[in-house]
Amino acid sequence: MRAVVAMSSPFRWPYRIASGETSYPGFPFLSGADMRTPFLGFGTSAPADPMPVTSGYGLQYWEQWVKYFLTRDPHHNSLDVDPRYPGKWLDRISYLSTIEDRNDADLRPFARAGGKLILLHGAADELVSSRSTSDYYGRVRALLGSRSTRGFMRYYVVPGANHANFGTPAFAAGWDSLSALERWAENGRPPTNPIVADALHNRTRPLCDYPDWPRYRAGDPDSASSFVCTH
Repeated sequence: MRAVVAMSSPFRWPYRIASGETSYPGFPFLSGADMRTPFLGFGTSAPADPMPVTSGYGLQYWEQWVKYFLTRDPHHNSLDVDPRYPGKWLDRISYLSTIEDRNDADLRPFARAGGKLILLHGAADELVSSRSTSDYYGRVRALLGSRSTRGFMRYYVVPGANHANFGTPAFAAGWDSLSALERWAENGRPPTNPIVADALHNRTRPLCDYPDWPRYRAGDPDSASSFVCTH
């Protein structure tokens, strides 16, 4: 349980990140993500050195990043690096962020060039937290303003969708977002009341402009028409 709480809680970074972010908002393990999902969740084996292939994918990713990006030592024990207290690795982590993590919220040049952007993120993503994308969207809005942001950007959080539509319980979100993007960019028609379908089950949900969320109203719980987008 301590591991679940730790993974679900915000984490304030002790290092400088090029994007200006100061923390990571935690993963949704306490709000819908499937912790049992092999590889995407906690896996089926505890972390060790070397990292078991049956451990969570995030743990395997961490091991590879520590060995081949951070320390550049394939024999380094990744469990010896504490992200809360990186010690001698602090400056190296800050430097790597200038290469790997440039989440620039200033999208004004993109907007001026006529660019359109549609973001979707699964609310149950066990590998990349939807909360981080929500934070990014919030930073864009804070910098550009709500009206300007809405002129070129839409962001939707899909209930029940995980990282890769993996596993039976997940909402395997399917939507022709490419056509929606083409209509917006080429014809000036932004997405209007889009519906996302579950590719594995006969059910649909409305896509709601963040921070709105599809709330059940009445009727068939597998039908998008039974939900209303609300705060």
